[in-house]
Amino acid sequence: MRASMSNRHCEEALLRGPVKPTVSPRGLTTGSIKTIKNTNNFSIFNWTPWSSHGVTQWVLPVHATMPPRNDIKVKILIILYLLFFSLTSYAKPKIVVSITPISSIVSMLVKDKADIESLAISSDCPHHYNLKPSDLVKVKNADIAIYINEQFDGFAEKLIDNHSKNIIKISDIKSLTTIKDNWHIWLDLNNAAILLQEFARIFSENFPELQEDINNNLFAALKELNKLQEIKNNELATIKDVILLSDSSEYFLIKTNIKTAKLYSESQKSLRYISKLEDLIKESNNKCLILSNEQNSRLYDKLNAKIIILNSENWNVQNINSSTFQNQYLQMIDQVKKCIH
Repeated sequence: MRASMSNRHCEEALLRGPVKPTVSPRGLTTGSIKTIKNTNNFSIFNWTPWSSHGVTQWVLPVHATMPPRNDIKVKILIILYLLFFSLTSYAKPKIVVSITPISSIVSMLVKDKADIESLAISSDCPHHYNLKPSDLVKVKNADIAIYINEQFDGFAEKLIDNHSKNIIKISDIKSLTTIKDNWHIWLDLNNAAILLQEFARIFSENFPELQEDINNNLFAALKELNKLQEIKNNELATIKDVILLSDSSEYFLIKTNIKTAKLYSESQKSLRYISKLEDLIKESNNKCLILSNEQNSRLYDKLNAKIIILNSENWNVQNINSSTFQNQYLQMIDQVKKCIH
């Protein structure tokens, strides 16, 4: 009886043909391949139907692999580590500089690849600058600190020497052209070029990741200095002589054809001083007095001379960028050019 029933079922199965797989709402069937997503969303596996004696089974191919463990915490830690590593790897170097003219030269080299902080930001002589508590923070956080020497920007000397590991003392650069007891060296464009080259060498050693940028910027900056020298020579070519009342302007007129008479004195109100100045004016062709911006020009209003106030001390520029040096120097050329008229 059981045998006859079994035979009848087999005959019915043969008449119906091969059994078609049923599709579960959770699976996706395409042809004879059923695609199943694992609940962890890590991978997708293709299951193949296999039929035997009218019974269809879904089997995993031999080459397939089981899904990895859902270790979310490990993945999050790896992502956080990579994020932190990428941020710290590209942290900008910090450079602190005593005065803004030197900061502007530094900026020509590093541009926006480093953060540059200036300590003394004013148009006054750096001799008179008083340190602030925030200056200590700037120096401590800096990768490199730069100043001229204890004589010129002495306010920075002790602060930098005591709290900075990497120090550039500009007066130690022997290739600079210097005038005794006068450190307004950046106004001589040849000196500015020397500073660029020395800074480029030191920065490349300390920040090797910036070496290519520094080399490219150095080449462009030296070309810009040559252009400034050419502009200065052309614009001031007709000036025969000037009278300097501040030594801060002396470097600006180096390597020009302008004859300079110098009268430096602390007591500019004395009769003897005024008498000497009047004699110099009589002998002068252009009758042009050049003062620094910290001198009182009203003392000379009654003299028969043009009065030029040259921004030859520090520069009152809050946001230093790679164009600051060129812009300030062009302004100085325009200031001296007034001696012609």
